[in-house]
Amino acid sequence: MSVQWCTSVWNSAKSLGIALGYGLVLTATFSALILTVARSAWAGALLSLGAFFVLFVASHKTEARFLSHKRWMPVLRSSLFVFVCAIAALLFVRGCSLTNFSLADRAASVSSGWQTITVSCVRESSLPEKITETAELASYGCRHIRLESIDAEASLGRSIRTVERPDPSIEARKRIREKTISSLREHWLFGMGWGGLGSVLGTDDRGATLNASNVFLEVLAGGGLLGLLAFSCLWFLIPYRALCALFGRKSEEEDDALRKAVATFFLVSWVGLSFFNLFNSGILLGFLWVWLGGIGMLGGEKNLPNEG
Repeated sequence: MSVQWCTSVWNSAKSLGIALGYGLVLTATFSALILTVARSAWAGALLSLGAFFVLFVASHKTEARFLSHKRWMPVLRSSLFVFVCAIAALLFVRGCSLTNFSLADRAASVSSGWQTITVSCVRESSLPEKITETAELASYGCRHIRLESIDAEASLGRSIRTVERPDPSIEARKRIREKTISSLREHWLFGMGWGGLGSVLGTDDRGATLNASNVFLEVLAGGGLLGLLAFSCLWFLIPYRALCALFGRKSEEEDDALRKAVATFFLVSWVGLSFFNLFNSGILLGFLWVWLGGIGMLGGEKNLPNEG
């Protein structure tokens, strides 16, 4: 009996250790995601989580009724686990002051179209709550400052205030999209060569060359129609191969569970990256090439659906 009790305790501790390990990895992932302060990345992550839970429900085989306790309790437990990790990541980022950005304002600007900015004024003045452009601040004896400059400005006796302005990234993306489409009307077949679009779009405030902010437009500008077709075939082949690995031929091999886990990872992450790439030229980011380099793990012909 004592042996059975020790075995039970060991198995419980082992399960708890595994859960804590997964929790730490997931919390670290959420923390890194929050620190990107990229709204398209946040939205892509939410879509990926939604895709994961859809797959989880689809793969959870049970004869219980659709609204039964047995069917939905594992889903609720998993949802609660992910939610707790997300909250822990948010508390960690805010508690350790890892970012000066107002995350709530950053998220709210998606729907409102307004951005809260910090300004430094040489004297107390009655600033309006909203302005149309930062040039208006000069008439109030104020100027727009970065968050990391707040302490330095305050030490000089300046008045630190906040006002709202139209989110410049929305308008900037709109102008970039218009310029890109206008240029592609003349170079849609062969493109402008990789990097050629940057000379048309110009640079940002930091001097960095602008891009199309859309991976498909970026590929079309760089490689023309043929390049876009090749990239699109590769991109949309990924979910097909992942679904084949998940719901294709059954396998008796020991690594079948590993292949399904890999397929789930690529399918779920593909959903989020697809949305992210609608607002970013992900092909210019190194991590996307690392991700694409791993699709070979999805397997070959043995994952194709059954014929007939």
